[in-house]
Amino acid sequence: LSNNRNLKFSFLFPEQMERNGVELLGPCEIVCEGLLYSKKDLDALDQDFYQARSVTDQVNAEVKAVKGRNEAPKKWNFKTNRWEKRYPNQSVVSSVGNRLKQWTAGIAEESQNRKRPKPLELSLESGEFPGIDCNVYIKKDGLIKLKVFGLDRVIGSWSAEPLNDNPASYYRPSY
Repeated sequence: LSNNRNLKFSFLFPEQMERNGVELLGPCEIVCEGLLYSKKDLDALDQDFYQARSVTDQVNAEVKAVKGRNEAPKKWNFKTNRWEKRYPNQSVVSSVGNRLKQWTAGIAEESQNRKRPKPLELSLESGEFPGIDCNVYIKKDGLIKLKVFGLDRVIGSWSAEPLNDNPASYYRPSY
């Protein structure tokens, strides 16, 4: 376990082995790699995303307010007997600056969202893991690699559910 998130374990086969039509040339090593997410990690990732989303919401509100001022109905000026705009037009530089802020905030929000695992990518339950002080979720679709003669080849994927005292359930609520 490295960085309290990257899980890696391996099986070493010092000599050739064959079983059920599968042959492993020895010496070889099967390496399983995956990710763990503690509840604290998930909460921190969510908090970072919510902060980025609040910036996006604030910038979107500013752009909407400027658009509302630009599209506001005209008012009648009794002195000149003409319809006039209620608010002065925003400068082109200011308008481009607001759109740029909106674009960069959207990119930052999307970047934070990609860092968070989706609930369907994680194990159904959380459980204890040695060396980590709180329960963890295991990310599905970890890699299984075969190392032979210094070459790595991906040969499959793995997933696991943490051991806990809860009854086994493969039902994932939709809420």
